[in-house]
Amino acid sequence: MKRSIVLASLLFFISHTANANQDLCNTYKFKPLGEPDPEARKCLNFSELFSVRVIIDGVNFVPQVIGLFMTQTSTMKHGDEITSLTLQVLKNTDIYTVRFHTQHNDQNVNWEGRMQPGEDRTMNVDGHLVRILFVRQVRNK
Repeated sequence: MKRSIVLASLLFFISHTANANQDLCNTYKFKPLGEPDPEARKCLNFSELFSVRVIIDGVNFVPQVIGLFMTQTSTMKHGDEITSLTLQVLKNTDIYTVRFHTQHNDQNVNWEGRMQPGEDRTMNVDGHLVRILFVRQVRNK
C-alpha cells in the first residue's frame, strides 16, 4: 500500500513538473556507486526519463523512474532483510549504460552494461539470476 502511494506521488510530481520551466537547473554533489563525489550542474530532461525494474533471484525491487546521470536509491524489506538498490543511467551519444548496486543475501551485487530503451535482459551476475527492464517514459503533452 505504501509503495503504491509513493509511486503514485512520484508519478504525479513528475507529470506536473514537466510543465514547469525547464531552464531550472540544480547543482548536485553525490556519490555514485562508491566513486568520488562529483559536483554536477544538471538540468532535468523530461525526454530522458526511464523506468528501471530490477529482479534478483526472484526478488522484485520497486521500479524506479530515473533521469540521466544522477543516482537513485530505493530501500525495501524482504523477509527480515532490508535491501537497498542504487541505480544510475548514463548516456554517451546514443548509447545508454545502466548501472546498479545492491547488497543481496549478504553479498554485493554490481552490474553495468549497455542497454537500449525497451530492452528486457536476463543474465547471471556473480551467481545471481538478474532481470533488468529498461523503458523510456513518454511524456504526454
